[in-house]
Amino acid sequence: MSNSHMTNQKWRNGDEWKVTSSTKPRTEDVLSSYGACQSGGMDYQTAHNQNQMETSLELPVRKALPCPGPIVFPSATHDTLSLGWKPPEGCARDQKFRVSWRNESSGGCPCSVVVPDTKLCIQDLSPGETYHFTVAAINERGEQSASVSATKNTVYKMESILSDIPVPEELTVKRMETSAQLSWTLPPGMERTPHNFLIFCRSHEQSPPFITTTSRSTVITGLQPHIEYAVRVSVACGNGREGSPASCTIPPALSPPGPIELTSVTPTSVSLGWRPPGGGLTKRQRFRVTWRGERSGGPHCTVTPGTHLRIQDLSPGEKYEFTVTAISESGEQSPSVSIIQHIDVPVPEELTVKKTATSAHLSWTVPASMERTDHTFLVSYGCRGKSPEFISTASCSTVITGLQPDTEYTINVSIVCGNGGQSQPASKTILTVEDSETLRVKSLSPTSVEVSWSLSQEMNRTPRKFLISYICEETELQTITTHSCSTVITDLKEDSQYLFTVSATLGSGQTVELASSIFCTDVPPPGPVQITSKTPNSVCLMWKSLERKYSYMVTRKCCRLESSFTVWDPSVTIQDIGPKDVLEITIVTLGRNNRQSSTSTTVRYEWTGIPPPTNVEVRNNRVTWRKPAGLDQVSFLFTVCSKGSVMFNVNTENTECTLPKDALQLGSSYVMYVTTIVNNAQSSPNIVGISEDGTLTQDKEAHSKQSQLPITPSYADAKATSTQHGTSHSTSYHQESLLPTSEDARSKYSGRSQTEAKTRKKYYIHASGKTLKYCSDFKNVWLQRLAEVKSVDASDMVLAVCMVVSRVGTDVEAALKEIPGNKPTVLVVMHHTFDPHYVVPDSRKYARRDDMLVVDCLFYEDQGLLRCETNSKAQSTVLKWIDAKVIVLPD
Repeated sequence: MSNSHMTNQKWRNGDEWKVTSSTKPRTEDVLSSYGACQSGGMDYQTAHNQNQMETSLELPVRKALPCPGPIVFPSATHDTLSLGWKPPEGCARDQKFRVSWRNESSGGCPCSVVVPDTKLCIQDLSPGETYHFTVAAINERGEQSASVSATKNTVYKMESILSDIPVPEELTVKRMETSAQLSWTLPPGMERTPHNFLIFCRSHEQSPPFITTTSRSTVITGLQPHIEYAVRVSVACGNGREGSPASCTIPPALSPPGPIELTSVTPTSVSLGWRPPGGGLTKRQRFRVTWRGERSGGPHCTVTPGTHLRIQDLSPGEKYEFTVTAISESGEQSPSVSIIQHIDVPVPEELTVKKTATSAHLSWTVPASMERTDHTFLVSYGCRGKSPEFISTASCSTVITGLQPDTEYTINVSIVCGNGGQSQPASKTILTVEDSETLRVKSLSPTSVEVSWSLSQEMNRTPRKFLISYICEETELQTITTHSCSTVITDLKEDSQYLFTVSATLGSGQTVELASSIFCTDVPPPGPVQITSKTPNSVCLMWKSLERKYSYMVTRKCCRLESSFTVWDPSVTIQDIGPKDVLEITIVTLGRNNRQSSTSTTVRYEWTGIPPPTNVEVRNNRVTWRKPAGLDQVSFLFTVCSKGSVMFNVNTENTECTLPKDALQLGSSYVMYVTTIVNNAQSSPNIVGISEDGTLTQDKEAHSKQSQLPITPSYADAKATSTQHGTSHSTSYHQESLLPTSEDARSKYSGRSQTEAKTRKKYYIHASGKTLKYCSDFKNVWLQRLAEVKSVDASDMVLAVCMVVSRVGTDVEAALKEIPGNKPTVLVVMHHTFDPHYVVPDSRKYARRDDMLVVDCLFYEDQGLLRCETNSKAQSTVLKWIDAKVIVLPD
């Protein structure tokens, strides 16, 4: 027998009792059966069958909120629904309601809103969709009643569907021959509603299939040109319902104009004609004419009401495409018709030929239609058995030379336009005259010639006189008469090409052409050459200018070296003249086609040396002098000697020098040398002597007293001490006597000179092979004030030399790898050339260290370093860099 027991449950709701039986007593079953929609008290009793035990329990239960009345829908549109409901019985004044709705047609998330009223209008719904609505009451404690629900469609009746879905607006049609383009705008209120558009097109003859699109435009194809079509465009919603259509008609397409005919064509214009579409021209019909050049571009366009048009200002030799389109009263355009026409280039006119035995003078005129068109002329000539030769010229005349006597030639002249078009040639056939009748022309000067000719034996026996005519491009035809077989013609244009023709007038009055020839007058030589200025290393030449503007070729010859260059003004400056150089300067005039004058002008110029300073004066211990006239960028070497030794030696750019207070003594004689220095070359010194009693002697007398001096003061000695003395002697010492009286002045000065010698900067040359050959130039010229040592360790800097033999970058990179890296370094890149104006690539970019300088210089075989601006700049750069970057290391 089972141990289960039966439990009887009984409760009372008001006056009504309810009883349930179960095997397990569960209070929650009672509450569940009671429900949540009642309120008040409840008596609860439980009786167990086995134990006959009875339990009684009284629970307070809150009465549930009553639900609202049923939902009603007073109105509905395609996107709006209005709903209402009755309030629950006994509701409070502040009763609120929760309204929820969901689109059952398309799904989606439900929407909810709490309102204090019993009616609500919901907008922005989708047309033709079904919505489910629920309404529940909410009290002040937030408790919610059971809900009531209803379903409603946004459209009540089928006849209202079309009126609720809006009609497309602004429907427009653009007709083509076999197609039409439609466009419209979206109706208001449809922006957030899923939709598409249905397009129907039909005519009485055909009905193309309908088109569905989501775009606001479409193209209907496959139309017949002469048929009118009816079009409807409507909006279709996502539920398949369709709105009222927007309608229009597609008119028949315009017919194209008739084919284009060219009624006239000239080198600069064409006349076009065509038939109107349909065979008849209406009052408001127009035509758009468009043309475009193959090279000149475009398009160009005009509109005309007629069927004829003349187009001007075309380019000869150009290919054009002309297009005509009909335009209706409403602005619709018909299909276009086109034609392509090449505009011919006119042929040169009035071609004339004047011939000789070996030449021919051609002339022609340009057609008036070519006056505003860029063009040149192409001349070709040839004889049987030889290929033709060509001449291109911008002039309306030319001369053909190098012809064979008594030979037939065919000559053609064509016009060539800038766009590449070319005309048909104007042609002539000539027979050159025999050599026996050749006219001989001999130049006497640039403005005169001697003309002579020979006659046959028959002509010698005939009475006659001769008519000589001559013409050039710059003058008109001129004539002279003579009874002799030679004459001199003057007043000609210099450097001009003339055609000379000789004709004989016989006694009967008949004129016979005997001979003709083409001759160029000479180019005038330059006028007398004068030397306008000179310096120790340059000279300026000038000559008289000629009537016309000419250029001049200047040839400079020195020893075995010769170079030429061209100038455009009647003057030239010859630079880089070295000591003891003897120059031969030749000048010729350059005419047309670089023809040179038969006469040249030659000037011989010899290096005159550097003048010494002038007006040397000694006041107390201050020495002054004057710079030689005509010299710039000079320095001076000032030297004081006594008893065969140099006591004071300095290089300065000033024109004065002040001696130290104790440098000179009474009882000793001194000689002062002042020398001019220009580009490392020096003049002879201006010498001043000071005797033992302090009196001055000049020049040879002073120098003879110091005949025991073993050497002449040099620029090298001065540069070795110029750093120490260049500025230290600028202060003036005003003394009453010429020489200092201190007995130990000389010893003090001598000791200081020895100290200065110890502070000279030392360099080591890093070079090998052929570069060693040119190192003497760097030692004797560039680094005179420095001392050379035999090892890198003993030096203050390294001078490395690199000769370019293949490529600059390759050779410099190889040299950099071999240079010691622990000393300041100057790398000289040597370029081999004989041209002092040769432009070299800048090698400074190859410097790899902050303490490295890279410079370029020019050299030529045995000549060594060239005298040129490149080398001068390199030397100046090196010396400045050494002063700034190199320091004297202690021994």
